[in-house]
Amino acid sequence: MKMRLLAAVALVALSTSAMAADIPVYKAQPLPVWTWAGVYFGAHAGGAWGSSSWTTNAGCFLNVGSLLPHCSPVDQKPGGWVVGGQGGARWQWGALVFGLEGTLAASRIIANDPSACTSVACFAPAVPFFHNETLLQTLYSATAQIGYAFNRTLLYVKGGWAGGEIRRNISLVPLAPAADQVVGETRQARGWTVGAGIEYLVLQNLSLGIEYDYFRLRASSYSVNTLPLGTPGGGIVEMSDVRADIHQVIARAIYRLDWGVLWGGSAPVAARN
Repeated sequence: MKMRLLAAVALVALSTSAMAADIPVYKAQPLPVWTWAGVYFGAHAGGAWGSSSWTTNAGCFLNVGSLLPHCSPVDQKPGGWVVGGQGGARWQWGALVFGLEGTLAASRIIANDPSACTSVACFAPAVPFFHNETLLQTLYSATAQIGYAFNRTLLYVKGGWAGGEIRRNISLVPLAPAADQVVGETRQARGWTVGAGIEYLVLQNLSLGIEYDYFRLRASSYSVNTLPLGTPGGGIVEMSDVRADIHQVIARAIYRLDWGVLWGGSAPVAARN
């Protein structure tokens, strides 16, 4: 009886082992590792607004050519658009992300206002009226970043050097419209910028983000012949500096290349989802 029982147990054990061997084994897939480390490039676009002011030695001239105290302060509120690109590199240690970035953008951030000197108190009727225009044509920067990454999201702040091209125009609007003309100069502006942003990894190497930046720029040594020669008080050369304080909000798209792809090594430690 015992022999029969042992044989039955052995037969069941062998059958169970055979069935277990036929069951497929599924391995758990590793969680994706999201990293911000590497070299990247991309594009951005958005809107900008701010304030600009001219520091000038210009006064208002009577038809007798006498110089009065400056009665046409130029304080403006430019606004417009920005379209450009960015490129840089990032390194990651745990949740901390450090980076360097350069940007270059075309812009049309403009203000055009009539001068306060448009009455006979400042001009004789034969003298053209002024329109003052400030146009920021380009923006560029070189900044350092520090950020905090969690899952697919990166929060960061940035700051550094900034520059741009600022054109300062004076439109002369005489009584005869056919004689309208614009005089002005373009100068390279220099200054600094700070900003903050958020990015989200749509794919391992593609991220989308929103960024805010503040620019403080200054351009100097503008010299403009404020009135055409031959007009009362004409041929006066106006010297001025321009300061611009610009805010921008831009949408960014970035494509990243891993350090391992570039140099054959492994990427630094990354945040795990």
